[in-house]
Amino acid sequence: LRNLLRAELEMKNQPYQFVGKIYADKDFINDLNFKFQKYKNTNILYDSDIKIAIKEDINEIDIFQNKENAKIVFLNGNLENIKINFNGVENINTQRIMNKFNTIDVNGLTGCLSIINSKVDNLKLNSNNSSCEDSINLINTTGFIDEIMIKNSLSDGLDIDFSKLKINSIEIENSNNDCADFSFGNYEINKIILNNCGDKGMSVGEKSLLKSSFATINNSNIGVASKDSSSVYLDNININTVETCLAAYNKKQEFHGGLIKIKNLNCSKFSKLKSEDKMSNILVNKEELQSALKIIKNIK
Repeated sequence: LRNLLRAELEMKNQPYQFVGKIYADKDFINDLNFKFQKYKNTNILYDSDIKIAIKEDINEIDIFQNKENAKIVFLNGNLENIKINFNGVENINTQRIMNKFNTIDVNGLTGCLSIINSKVDNLKLNSNNSSCEDSINLINTTGFIDEIMIKNSLSDGLDIDFSKLKINSIEIENSNNDCADFSFGNYEINKIILNNCGDKGMSVGEKSLLKSSFATINNSNIGVASKDSSSVYLDNININTVETCLAAYNKKQEFHGGLIKIKNLNCSKFSKLKSEDKMSNILVNKEELQSALKIIKNIK
């Protein structure tokens, strides 16, 4: 039990993770105050203030949030060759909703749009004007996602947990907290573009592995953060207008530090190039690092 709660349980070479009762217990799901709808072989659960328009002829689902913080969940299914569009409420009461984030959702859900216990292939996700703690939350999901596009998130943009995914493209703009948060998983991303992130552009934690070929991060507190036994490998990354370009550290006592390894780094308009504790390591191509240090010297 202790190892399970620490995310360190392994039996017969098979790792185990605790993801909560809502994600595994059908009886508990039936007790939720959600509407239910079946889409092909996928269960859809949603608040009464959510409206759904399914366009089967073009493989597209439009979701409309008629009340702040209303949620929808795609559960226990296969989502293939489909685009899902989430449209949130505009002109929301920001302070009132932010106060709700201090308490745990009665159903254990943080995403306006959540995909849980599912397999995906060639999936497209789009979210605008989210009023939840996460715009899009993927949990225990595997497969391939073609694109994720998120604009105007009241808190976090994208949150992915306990998943193994290949993603072609992620574009996130205007998140009041983190733009993209990855934990307890294995993630391969071809391209990621993040703009205007209130805290971290890319946050990777809790024993995760993330690889990306190309990344651009503009206007955030921290560009890339790796923490708690996570490893981040980036081929090419451009970071602009941040407090700290790269950060690696230990946050939770049951984990170790973080690792960031970059082949080509271009970071400009920053106060601190990198921040790492004694348990962590940040490795950058020497030529790129020397160039960045020259920029610091010239600024001073």
